Amino acid sequence: MAINISSLHTLLPFTVDAVYYTRRKSIALSISGKGELIVRVPIGTSDRALVDALMNKRGWITKHQQNAIDSIAKNNRQYLSKEIFYLGDTYKIVVNEDKENCVKVLDNIVYVHHNNKTQPRYVVLGWYHCQAENLISSIVYDYCELLGLRELKISITSAKTRWGSCNYRIKRLNFSWRLIMAPKPVVEYVVLHEIMHLKVPNHSKLFWDELAELCPEYREYKLWLRQNSRLMSLDHSLILGYPS
Repeated sequence: MAINISSLHTLLPFTVDAVYYTRRKSIALSISGKGELIVRVPIGTSDRALVDALMNKRGWITKHQQNAIDSIAKNNRQYLSKEIFYLGDTYKIVVNEDKENCVKVLDNIVYVHHNNKTQPRYVVLGWYHCQAENLISSIVYDYCELLGLRELKISITSAKTRWGSCNYRIKRLNFSWRLIMAPKPVVEYVVLHEIMHLKVPNHSKLFWDELAELCPEYREYKLWLRQNSRLMSLDHSLILGYPS
């Protein structure tokens, strides 16, 4: 159970972000990735005993809180002057700490605004996901109109090795958000490829012939994906050491 910790702040030279009473037998401290101090104490621990325990660990607490803050700052700096891929083009990325999380594109520069509780990487990831969903939904709608198909169910996934898939039985199309890094004609090819599986649920000669009627350049787009797939991840775009 969390307790009111405002009184602790008048007795300690550092901030305690949360205190929980538990059935454990000793006081336990942990520092989150954001530098937050979380304290778990046995039920019945007095305020005095808690303050004494925290003061005894003062050096450990300040050291690890600073390490967490330095780590966040280092990760954020890695975004500066790096590049990001969007619809086949390369953009410089600039990060600013702000009150709100948002992404703005202006003159071949992607401006990433993030609050102090969110790493810019996740702001970029959310923006990619949103842009992919909007573009792919629009392309699916256009092809459905062209081919006389009913509205299809669409899912945007985090798949790393599969650009798209089609569930023939329930008429659902799945696409990786990473497609938003590719040129629009390549995205259109992947969308059409999956839609065509509603007519031909395999990769037979008939499938490729029917696909070629609507997308004669499909071999060129397949080759582009094969040659550039390793670059279509957040790691390679931002040169970060995090899994994407």
